[in-house]
Amino acid sequence: MKPLTYIVLLLSSATILFFSCHPQHSNSEWIRLADEQASKSTDSLETLLNNVERPLELKGNERLLYGWLSGYLHYKKNASMIEDSLLIPAADTYIANKDSVRELLSYLLKAKYLQWSEKPEEALSVIQEGYRRAEEGNDTSYMQSLLMEEGRLYRFVWHDYKKYTEILRQVIAIKETPILLYSLGLAMALERNDSSVYYMNRSAEFFLQEKDTSQAVFIYRNLANVQAHLGGDQDLVINTARKILALSEGIKSYDHRGSREDVMIDSYRSMISAFLHIGKLDSAQHYIDKSWKLIDSDDTYYLMEMNLLTAYQAMVDYTQKGTFDFSYAIVYNDSLCRNKLNQGSTTYQLRNSNKRLTAEALVTMVEKQRTQTTIGIIIVVVLLVGIYARYRYRQRIARLAEAEERIDTLSRMLEDAQQATGKDDAFVKRMLLQQLGVIRLVANTPTAQNQALLRRLAELGNDQVPVEELIVWEDLYPLIDRLYNGFHARLTERFGSVLIDKEIQICCLLCAGFSTKEISVITHQSTSFIYVRKTSIRKKLGIEEGADIVEAVKGL
Repeated sequence: MKPLTYIVLLLSSATILFFSCHPQHSNSEWIRLADEQASKSTDSLETLLNNVERPLELKGNERLLYGWLSGYLHYKKNASMIEDSLLIPAADTYIANKDSVRELLSYLLKAKYLQWSEKPEEALSVIQEGYRRAEEGNDTSYMQSLLMEEGRLYRFVWHDYKKYTEILRQVIAIKETPILLYSLGLAMALERNDSSVYYMNRSAEFFLQEKDTSQAVFIYRNLANVQAHLGGDQDLVINTARKILALSEGIKSYDHRGSREDVMIDSYRSMISAFLHIGKLDSAQHYIDKSWKLIDSDDTYYLMEMNLLTAYQAMVDYTQKGTFDFSYAIVYNDSLCRNKLNQGSTTYQLRNSNKRLTAEALVTMVEKQRTQTTIGIIIVVVLLVGIYARYRYRQRIARLAEAEERIDTLSRMLEDAQQATGKDDAFVKRMLLQQLGVIRLVANTPTAQNQALLRRLAELGNDQVPVEELIVWEDLYPLIDRLYNGFHARLTERFGSVLIDKEIQICCLLCAGFSTKEISVITHQSTSFIYVRKTSIRKKLGIEEGADIVEAVKGL
């Protein structure tokens, strides 16, 4: 196997090891994928953002986009944005650059962050600026969203229900929807405005027309409470509550609006309140009893209903008997307080346990990565050592094989020279063998076989062959010319300026009957290299590949 092949294998192994110990995606890739999923799935967005490593070390546009996407995720999940400080510079950048995709949403996100940071005045300023930009672009969707965010400030922060009502009217003027009509009705109810009943009725009727009975029941539940809250004709409250019970008969599920029991309990509560207002205590007691049957006393989800029922029961008892009993409510609420304290302690313990487990998992992950890296380095070193050892072994085997081949060739050349004395080819070989540089190679390896070969070489001439002497080509060229009709002279005269010395030597050896393998032994070069030399000679002589070089020179 060639060294280049070993290097390729080594690099491939190192590459596979590197990618097995490192994430397949960079932070840039995770953020790009998160940006693509932002408008499609908040769960996918959250998963992708969690894959970003060391987000605080991000730089430039990646840092801004990560901060913006994190704020957007918390906004969509209605989660706290108090730690989304990166959102402000990101939103300001997109607003300043008039980013067509993120500009208007940046106003909304920035306002929401300021609300979580308890800066309602700054949030209002951002909302109003964003509304002007949406109005300039005639983007009614963002106009409504920004107005609704402004309305929430007036409702929940400043408790200005009149201003909240005005804003809702603006929103409805842009586009009327049943949910907006319902929201307007609730807002007007907070101002004790009788018109609230009208808007809530319109909203419920719209849902009934759309055959969305579940949503209609939800609206009527709140309408009954509003009617009871406003006072006036309690028969309206009773009628609304009965309408709820009738509609709820055909509903199997209320989705996020609560279970069937929730609807019935709310309806009963509205009827109890109405009957108490008009002094029908027996009817109120009837629905109090029905409510208790629906409530599981062990379920804290019905805490408000249970306390209200206790208060309603106390009102009935006091009116009928002149006395009341809150002991049940006191005992129940006391048990809730104890449970709350226990839950708080448990939650605190679980939170600490989770923190500890998270820290341990992080340490484990780091140690695992270090172990993988160490194992990878060991594997690479072992592969490198193994590859190098195999390469050296094969190289040594090749050298030994080549040496054996050279000895065999020398032996055969010697036998040919001894058996064919008097022939021209054999004579040249005999003269050449006296000057061969390979004698030095054989002499430097004093094995029994080589010593015997040296003795046979020495017998070819009258004098002892000096082992340190090299081939003397100046003595051989005249011999080639005498024996082969001036071959060397004609070759150098015609192609002396084209062929180099080594190529002239090969041509002369070919003329003298040496094979390619014998020439490789004489010149101490590999057989493949001699073939390359012969190809170069043919090109310079202008003959085809495979043509006889000697015949081509003689024919010139």
